[in-house]
Amino acid sequence: MKTFLLLLIALAVGANAFTQNVGIGTATPAGKLHIKGNADTSQLVIDANTIQSPRQPLIRLRNAAGADMLHIHSDAPYNTFVGAGAGRDNIPSTTSFEGLFNTFIGSGAGYQNTHGFANTVIGRNALFYNTEGTYNTAVGFKALFSNLGISGSILGSYNTAIGSQSLMANSTGTSNTAVGYNALFLNTNSLNTAVGSEALSSNTSGLANTAVGVNALHDNTTFPNNTAVGTSALARNTTGHTNTAMGTDAMIANISGKENVAIGGFSMNTPTQASNNTVIGFRADVTKSNGANNVVIGNGASVYGQNSIAIGFNTFINVDHMINFGNSSTT
Repeated sequence: MKTFLLLLIALAVGANAFTQNVGIGTATPAGKLHIKGNADTSQLVIDANTIQSPRQPLIRLRNAAGADMLHIHSDAPYNTFVGAGAGRDNIPSTTSFEGLFNTFIGSGAGYQNTHGFANTVIGRNALFYNTEGTYNTAVGFKALFSNLGISGSILGSYNTAIGSQSLMANSTGTSNTAVGYNALFLNTNSLNTAVGSEALSSNTSGLANTAVGVNALHDNTTFPNNTAVGTSALARNTTGHTNTAMGTDAMIANISGKENVAIGGFSMNTPTQASNNTVIGFRADVTKSNGANNVVIGNGASVYGQNSIAIGFNTFINVDHMINFGNSSTT
């Protein structure tokens, strides 16, 4: 009789004696545990303990040696944590938004988040150290890795980092956007936009800079209000400020010059400390390292000096305080 009952139980759950697979709702389980639904209802329900924390996730997947590989957990209706250690320290509030509306996907994603809310994170160790930063989006390996956030403040909030190690060193910087590998890698300040691999990657405390293009404003560290659009535009700038460079290698050599405008591929790519110049045209240039207050317009036009105006194809001036329209072929 006992044997018969055991046989009935085995048949009821679809146990396969040869493979030791267990089926619920199927007599031919395709895995160690196979659940086949036969009604419009949840097929698997797991009830958490009242004190279940992300440190003890609802579901663990482990390797053959017993080491954790993947956790699946949620500590509140509005949080989703997928990955070993994802959202490990999160503390959801029952009276406010704190610790809620977070999505952490990836091993170590949002690892130390406690009260930060409305963060969306995808990538290993992305937003790893964040505690109270809010409204951040981090996508990529170690994106926004060091971000912290400060309770009751917008610091460390409203950042978007897409790309491996983008905004990696940011701790309290606010409203930054970084798209690309290592974009804004060392940044700690606010209101910067970097789009392109290594764009603004050396920036630390520079404020309100915009870099679009691979290596654009690569070396900028502390100075503000620069705009670079184009591959390697303003790439070597370190202490120059309020410059606008548009075009491949535009103002690539500038180090400390300020308040310049250069528009055109390879425009104003010679001087290192020139200031207050307006240069427009392919390879238009100010060829004196500290040339200042010049206007240069035209492909190949250039000025070696200060306070001069050169307009026209290949127009050239090599003295101070001169105006020249056209080149040697111009009547």
